Amino acid sequence: MVNTFFSKLGDYISPGDRVAELYHGEKDDILSALSDIVGENGMVYGVDLHNPFRSFKYRKYYKHMRDLRKRHNVKLIKAKIPPIPLEVSNLDAIVIREFLWTQEYVKGRYKDYINEAVEDPIIYIEMNRVLNNQGHLILHLNPTDEKKEKDGKGNYHQIIKRQFPDFKKKFHKRNMLVYQKLK
Repeated sequence: MVNTFFSKLGDYISPGDRVAELYHGEKDDILSALSDIVGENGMVYGVDLHNPFRSFKYRKYYKHMRDLRKRHNVKLIKAKIPPIPLEVSNLDAIVIREFLWTQEYVKGRYKDYINEAVEDPIIYIEMNRVLNNQGHLILHLNPTDEKKEKDGKGNYHQIIKRQFPDFKKKFHKRNMLVYQKLK
């Protein structure tokens, strides 16, 4: 089965684009794909509070993240969001993986909980500030959210509609939801 998210990224991101993945965590798969798409004339920012190089639980990702850091078109920034760092601006796209949910490692197990940034209006003000007109907000859904959105019980569309009245839904299929900023 083809992963819709990765197969469709190139429809909304082009060579030379400036793109940020917010809340990227310890994984590098999306950052690597973005780096490949934007090419040598583009720039990818990975912004997250976590530092995978200093945490034992992320040890298996060290090599991948080190390799990613060597790419000249990728900049990893350790920062709490909001605010989005000032150097991350004039973006053609923002990519977020599992925005509603985040995970915490508790007593040897991962526990899902609602990401508190979802209810913070400042994050939406910040995303609106850094995203160019006609830019794309691209959400990668986890399987739980994917099913909820398909069944009409999801939260993403309501949140985006409420927080970004000038954004238009462009695409929704399986694990990918894309909006475009119109103004």
